[in-house]
Amino acid sequence: MSSKYTHNSKILNLYDKNNKVASQLLYGETFSIINKKVSRYHIKTTYDNYSGFIKIKKILKCRNNPTHQIVSKKAFRYKKKK
Repeated sequence: MSSKYTHNSKILNLYDKNNKVASQLLYGETFSIINKKVSRYHIKTTYDNYSGFIKIKKILKCRNNPTHQIVSKKAFRYKKKK
């Protein structure tokens, strides 16, 4: 399973073999699935190659093609209403 995946929660706990929280994945961080168990996935993070387990939740497969294109480096600033 070499595809890249992400999750849709704010924080996803990453557990070690003793089922203790070893690290956390933030929203949008990607990982690859090494192995699938009955109640959890063995994963490896893309950012720092950290290996651990996550509980099976809703994960999303990353798209290979971008969905948006940036066409300008400028942005509008709006004043805050009083």
